[in-house]
Amino acid sequence: MTTADLFAYLVLLTTMTLAPGPLLAMTIARTLGRDVSGAVSFGVGVAIGNVVLIAAIWAGFGVWMASMPSVMDYAKFLGVAYLMYVAYDLWFKACDMEGESDKRSGGRGAASAGRLSCFVSPHYMMLYMLLLPRLVDLSAVSNSLFSFLTVLTFAVLALCYG
Repeated sequence: MTTADLFAYLVLLTTMTLAPGPLLAMTIARTLGRDVSGAVSFGVGVAIGNVVLIAAIWAGFGVWMASMPSVMDYAKFLGVAYLMYVAYDLWFKACDMEGESDKRSGGRGAASAGRLSCFVSPHYMMLYMLLLPRLVDLSAVSNSLFSFLTVLTFAVLALCYG
C-alpha cells in the first residue's frame, strides 16, 4: 500500500462521511434534540462499526458476499426495515425541540445504534466491499498495516461524527 493509496482512501472516506446521508442526519437530529452525549456515542458507534466492517472485509467477508448475492438481497430488506424503525423513532421520539422530555438515549444504546446503522448503511458497505479492495491489495496487508488502517479509519470517522 502506497502513501498515495492511503491518502486516496482517507480523502474518499472523509468525503463520504461528511456527505449528507442517514447517519449524518441521525447525528444532527440527536444534537438538535439536545442529546449531545448521545450524538457523540452514536458517532463513536459508527466509527467502531466501520472498523468491524474493515476487519470483516480483510478476513474475506467481501469474497463470501460476492459468491452469494442472494444474501445481500435479504440484507437490503433488513436494512430498510431498520432504517424505517430509526426514522420513526427520530420523527416521533428523539426530536423533542421543546425540551419537555428528560429522557435521553446516550451511552451504550446510542453507540449500539451507531454500529447497527453502519452495518445496514449501503454507502459504507459499498465503500468497503467495492472500493477498499481496489485501493488496497488486501491479501498483501500485514497485521501492522491493517492495524494502522483501522486506527486511521477510526480517527477520521470519530473526528467527522464527534
